Amino acid sequence: GKVTGSASAAAAKKALGIFYAICVGCFGGSMLVPLSFVPPELAGIKGLAFVPSFGIGSLLAGTSIMALYWALGACGAIKRDPIKLEPRATLWAGLTSGTIWQFGNVCQVVAQ
Repeated sequence: GKVTGSASAAAAKKALGIFYAICVGCFGGSMLVPLSFVPPELAGIKGLAFVPSFGIGSLLAGTSIMALYWALGACGAIKRDPIKLEPRATLWAGLTSGTIWQFGNVCQVVAQ
């Protein structure tokens, strides 16, 4: 059958979303892999020394990606809607989700 333009665009958007979900799973699932090379005497509770650097690295990487996205949109290199910052509506949700995520990382480090 003949595929309409909107159906084709929707299929492409869905495929792109699936691709990004796979990337997030692969990259997110492998972030703490370097800790598998930590000597046994630093495993478990002693491995917690590595958690602050991981959290700081995540903060810097996320901030850098957001700044790059903003800069590319500001200079017209990518098309996007203007960014409307809503810190009162999003700050606490972001901090809470980040704290829970980091707590999960701490549990994973201790479990290794």
